[in-house]
Amino acid sequence: MRKMIALLLPTVFATQFLFARQQKTPDYLFQYIKVWGFLKYYHPNVARGDFDVDSLFLHYLQPVMQAKHQKAFDQEMTGMIQTLGPIPPCSTCKPPSDDLFSKNLDNDWLKQLNEPLRSALLNVEQNRFQGKKHRYMYNAFEGNLNEPFYEHLAYPNPHYQLLALARFWNMIQYVFPAKYLNDQPWDEVLRQHIPAFRDALTQEAYETALVKLVGTVDDSHASGFPIKKEKAVYGEFFPGFAFRFVRDSILVTGMIDDSLCTTDDIRKGDVITGLNGKTIAAASKPAAAMLAGSNLPRKYLLFSNPSYAFPFRGHDSVLRVTVLRNGKIIDKQLHLLRVNEVLSKKTNPFLQAYRKEVFGMRSDYVFKTVGKDVGMVAALSLSALNQQDTAKKKMDSVMHLIRQHPRGLIIDLREYCFQNMIYSWLLPTLGVKPAWFADYFYPNIHYPGTLINSDMKSKVGFYPETGKRNPEVYPGRIILLVNENTLSQSEWVTMILQAATKVTVVGSQTAGADGDIAQYQLPGNYRGIITGRRVAYPDGTEAQRKGVKIDVVQYPTTEGVAAGRDELLERALQLISL
Repeated sequence: MRKMIALLLPTVFATQFLFARQQKTPDYLFQYIKVWGFLKYYHPNVARGDFDVDSLFLHYLQPVMQAKHQKAFDQEMTGMIQTLGPIPPCSTCKPPSDDLFSKNLDNDWLKQLNEPLRSALLNVEQNRFQGKKHRYMYNAFEGNLNEPFYEHLAYPNPHYQLLALARFWNMIQYVFPAKYLNDQPWDEVLRQHIPAFRDALTQEAYETALVKLVGTVDDSHASGFPIKKEKAVYGEFFPGFAFRFVRDSILVTGMIDDSLCTTDDIRKGDVITGLNGKTIAAASKPAAAMLAGSNLPRKYLLFSNPSYAFPFRGHDSVLRVTVLRNGKIIDKQLHLLRVNEVLSKKTNPFLQAYRKEVFGMRSDYVFKTVGKDVGMVAALSLSALNQQDTAKKKMDSVMHLIRQHPRGLIIDLREYCFQNMIYSWLLPTLGVKPAWFADYFYPNIHYPGTLINSDMKSKVGFYPETGKRNPEVYPGRIILLVNENTLSQSEWVTMILQAATKVTVVGSQTAGADGDIAQYQLPGNYRGIITGRRVAYPDGTEAQRKGVKIDVVQYPTTEGVAAGRDELLERALQLISL
């Protein structure tokens, strides 16, 4: 049974006074969040689930805020450790070995603390949790952290707001497999975000702090953190047109409100190169800080979601834009529309088209002929076909078509797909066997901050072959099409094919978020996901953030997109014809 720590919370006004007084000396709070998080993941009695770690945090938060000097703070922390009970000696706890991935491990700060707090925490590290199930971490292929989310909170609520910060920051510190790839030092993130969580007076301010915190994680799986006050946080004014990014420019792709676009003289095919006197890249930075993504191309794809409409969406109803039209530069005023039921109805067709393109089945075919003896497969459509009850007969037919097009095969991976159809059907049809394509690491519950290699080298080909194995290797050129919409399993599938046979990968940087997902919960009834495992090529090349290895870099152009051309497909056909 978990032990609860008694809570004596002050009134809202007293709390605000105490937190405001502490603004000039926030370092104790910074240290507290780190100490509490370390105990959460390392202390055997806490990790086993004997203590309610949230009530522990809330109980000691007030004394920490009232500490007048370092010695007083250290005494509170030492007392907190003592309340957790004795720790038996650990005979299996050793320093991280070479077979552990330890780039995320960051426990040196313990040695910089004063005595006796330093010795108390080092003792916890040296005799850390070694059980079978960690209360706050997932094992190998699990992925739900399953913590309380405290649905009914009244605001302001600085205690629970700071608990959210502490929970998320320490989850990244000890569980997230790619912390070492983050652009911003993780200690710096904590220091910068304490004031926003401590001082938020409304739910809108709390949610703004949340999205900015999540936005510091360079992970495409973490994007789209759901909040309840979107208009207040992101802004209630939207552009009257749909658009997409083409590199660092924005192409107008459709008219949501014809009347407004006519008034502002915004036309389909216009290329917007500047916003409020800044380049599109510079104008997008504030929005980029509020939306997680492994890389900028992935963020730009998400910006063009009509529900976000960044960087135009905001709290201002009028902007200035620089437009490139027919070779001429035009500076003009752009009016935005306040979101309402009418605008939402007009936007819906564009939103559905975006969802189909990015999250759904973008292709209306499974296999098609695109040139003489050249076939093309839509990876997601093939995956969906493989899920049907009558899959075998239909899959046999598609595999037969592939072999009937011996000059070239183009596989469109610019959408989500599933790996089982690659192992079960495609590789046998191509006459090849799976090969070691990746190293796969999961969080180590016995040494938080380190990762364990799952030894994928010995586990390739764990799906049974369903399709007929061809005795001869497919003779044509195989080309994989990828871009920023190639995410997670689609990146995984790309790596499988790269290792199994000779392929040419054509396109641009992929989403850079492979390795399954982990779900987390935060106070106020907020839920999100992060990448749960580290994936790298066998030679050590990172897949997280960078994406897959690309042989021929090919970007779409504004002219090509406006004309409805598929320039990646065109490049693939050129390569096959060489």
